Amino acid sequence: MGEGVEMEVKYRVDDLDLAIKALTEVLGLRPVWEGVEEDTYFRLRRCGIDAVARVRRRSGGGVEEWVLTFKSRVPGFEGVKVRREYETRVEDGDPIIRFFVDAGFEPLRVRKSRRVFEGSLHGLGFSVTADRVDGLGSFVEVEVMGDREGLEEVLSVVESVLGKGEGDRIVHSYLRMVLGARGE
Repeated sequence: MGEGVEMEVKYRVDDLDLAIKALTEVLGLRPVWEGVEEDTYFRLRRCGIDAVARVRRRSGGGVEEWVLTFKSRVPGFEGVKVRREYETRVEDGDPIIRFFVDAGFEPLRVRKSRRVFEGSLHGLGFSVTADRVDGLGSFVEVEVMGDREGLEEVLSVVESVLGKGEGDRIVHSYLRMVLGARGE
């Protein structure tokens, strides 16, 4: 929890379990968490900024938690999604959702089953998530906090293992992908 610059790339995969098994063998990934994330997004464009507020409900391993996140786009990066991110745990996200709805913001929901893994390559820590997103399909997401060069090195290995290339990189959020599927 806290703040930072998040750099991430997603890849659509046909067989999520096989992809994670192969990545684990090569990168020595360690499982961290498994469960369901239900995200409620509020686009803040009408406030004059290219940003979203997200209220996330995480359920897994017998634990439920709520996280409030503010994400704003960091311009100037090609081929990778870069966001400034501030987040904090909250006791109950429902009142926050009601606040945004009552303030006139439209709630946009994304639900996914997620497995989170951690890895390290040449001393750089990174995370890999295996996501099954309702209405979108299966994805592997690679994330590094604030190190573009390190991210590219990790992506090179990931792409080699998955049989993917730079042209397969998805730099859109799940929210944007869901909106695109709805024609927005």
